[in-house]
Amino acid sequence: MTRPTVGLAHYTASVRGDAPPLREDMSLGGDAFNDAPPLREQDGWKDLTADTDLNTLAGKLNGITIGGADGKLGVTDIVLQDAGLAGKIPSFLKNMALKSLILHHNKLTGPVPDFSKNTALKELVLSSNELSGPVPDFSKNVNLVELKLGQNGLTGSVPDFSSNTALKVLSLAQNSLTGEIGDFSKNTALRTLSLAENELTGTIPSFFSNAALQFLYLNGNSLTGAEGWKANTANYPENYRFFRVSV
Repeated sequence: MTRPTVGLAHYTASVRGDAPPLREDMSLGGDAFNDAPPLREQDGWKDLTADTDLNTLAGKLNGITIGGADGKLGVTDIVLQDAGLAGKIPSFLKNMALKSLILHHNKLTGPVPDFSKNTALKELVLSSNELSGPVPDFSKNVNLVELKLGQNGLTGSVPDFSSNTALKVLSLAQNSLTGEIGDFSKNTALRTLSLAENELTGTIPSFFSNAALQFLYLNGNSLTGAEGWKANTANYPENYRFFRVSV
């Protein structure tokens, strides 16, 4: 099966202005299956979370990649968007080899599970489900490049992502998050930050140190002085010729 690459559109025009809408199904350099069938329990979903008998699962399930070396196989990628999955997301703490978990556009409910032991994780896309509860702590996931939890029912505050210095795409848009935006000054690799359509308050911080930032979505909140912030280019990344902002 061919896995097409779906990437963020590349903008080169040296114009500042409103950012184009961020699609939660777009992945930064990631891959996607568009025709994976619904994954049933009898197909081995629970076996995947136990990380056992993986030799019998290799090649059996569409959307599942098994990898490893020295006879130590493990689930490395689970790509099952639009797959009809329902219920709670199981714990993957035993799946130490997991690098990508892409489950957007399903009907998953309950909280976002703990991924603190999945230190190899690079890509987590759980957007467009029915998840609830807070955004968990991802400070141990230092290899995380892309995190998309938008279009759910998440509550609480925006957590501290200062340890996630490899992060390039962060979307928590269209939830019910409260409090202030927080400090992203250490996230110098960040290209896209979307916190739009939440219930955030307070002022907008400076993003001058975020040299790689190209897309900033903060619209649909109750932020103070948004228009004044947008008019002051001192708040923009140092190289802001390719910067798009929507506040």
